[in-house]
Amino acid sequence: MLQIQTTNLPQDQQQRLHPDFLANEQAYLHMRDSLLGLYRGQWVAVQGGKVIAAGSKLMEVMDRASACGGHPYIALVGAEDAVVFRVRRAVFAYDQVRADSTSFSPEGRSAATSSPP
Repeated sequence: MLQIQTTNLPQDQQQRLHPDFLANEQAYLHMRDSLLGLYRGQWVAVQGGKVIAAGSKLMEVMDRASACGGHPYIALVGAEDAVVFRVRRAVFAYDQVRADSTSFSPEGRSAATSSPP
């Protein structure tokens, strides 16, 4: 069985993870062997012990999974340890709260890239 991926995160980042996301990660790990035959080399989104989206394009799987709501776990089946995400947080001037504005963007913008095997 694979190791839980979220244990590699710094403690402060681990504490920010939603309990449902962690449960979905565990569900994926338990389902993985059965998923290899059907989904090897594809991205899958797991939520509530079920595959809610699958496909060859990460962004399409993410879009379909987000339409379901919740906190799904997404992985590239069979290559989980080979995929590396680098996420950087970028905050721009227009994201900041202005004294003369009622708009508020608390999280800034994020960009993510992946390096498949």
